[in-house]
Amino acid sequence: MKSIGIQKGLNTVKDYLQNSGYQTYEVDTTNKNNPTTLKSFDALIVTGMDDNEMGYDNTSTKIPVVNANGMTPEDVKKFLDTNLK
Repeated sequence: MKSIGIQKGLNTVKDYLQNSGYQTYEVDTTNKNNPTTLKSFDALIVTGMDDNEMGYDNTSTKIPVVNANGMTPEDVKKFLDTNLK
């Protein structure tokens, strides 16, 4: 089961992905300094409302970071299904 970090406030996306078989975790700025935060996910879903909404200043990660702005929950799932193997 793929583990997806979802920015706080994206409840519709979170619920949809949970119902579709993904393991989801809410991520917000209170746990951004945990060094394992990004490494524990297969993908990260963010709102895209701000260039640095999550407060990550200098990260290097190989996981997909999905800007869900303008996307439906179905669009996000389709992206994950296509890009996570």
